[in-house]
Amino acid sequence: MTTLFRPRYNAAVLAIALFSSLTMCKAATIVYSDGIHNITTLVASSVDSPVISATGTATVNIPTGGRVEQHKSSDATGMTGEGHSSINVNGGFILTEGSAGVANGRFAVRLTDDASITVSSGFVGAGGSGISIPRTTIQLEGRSRATITGGYIQAGGSGPGATNSFHPIVALDQSTVLITGGEFYAQPPLNTGLKSTMLTAGNTAVITVRGSDFNYPNGPLGPLTGTITGRLDDGHVISWVFQRDASATIRLVPEPSTLALAALGAIALMVYRRRR
Repeated sequence: MTTLFRPRYNAAVLAIALFSSLTMCKAATIVYSDGIHNITTLVASSVDSPVISATGTATVNIPTGGRVEQHKSSDATGMTGEGHSSINVNGGFILTEGSAGVANGRFAVRLTDDASITVSSGFVGAGGSGISIPRTTIQLEGRSRATITGGYIQAGGSGPGATNSFHPIVALDQSTVLITGGEFYAQPPLNTGLKSTMLTAGNTAVITVRGSDFNYPNGPLGPLTGTITGRLDDGHVISWVFQRDASATIRLVPEPSTLALAALGAIALMVYRRRR
């Protein structure tokens, strides 16, 4: 059985994974092309195709109690979004995990075209045991968009083969990501002394991180690689390794309260100068 490395909830995740892989396997992708669809129970798969594919103008909501799980030891994805579809995780669970012998990368969520995902609470993760290739939790391509305001985003695995890096967020092409909250975890490659890259921006993608107390000035980051430290809007402390192409952007934006204080300070200064 595969082992998902999630420090605080490992036992619960393993119990769910075992139950789903033994009792709820499906043989084909569920495709939603329009309308609103609520995933309120367990939907699991152990085949190469995605468990759920949102296309067209479909909206897929995963509230508390909803679980989308992929358990396949080859190239596989939990959910895909295409067209103008939307995926909303609000308390639910998306998990993609595998074991040794995986030939290709895999994703918990992969978006293309103008698709979008919003994570406000719940869990989205990609991992497994004995993995010797990268894992990506959310990958964005085309003009897709991601907004993360809460929840738990994880990329990680365990075992002697887990030697490559794990990537919670990868934004490519013209995609955009906004992060204002949530907990993020990326397992370091074992026995390497390296850190996994939390944020990866390629092509002309833009990743925006909103918060305070950053170690870099607000605005676009100058370095192509480095580590961001600070605090997100919701108070979570971060220390994230980032990597970007020269044409891509990772930028830091102050939280709204900081902006409001700065505006009030500017107004007070103007009033003071006028009175003088």
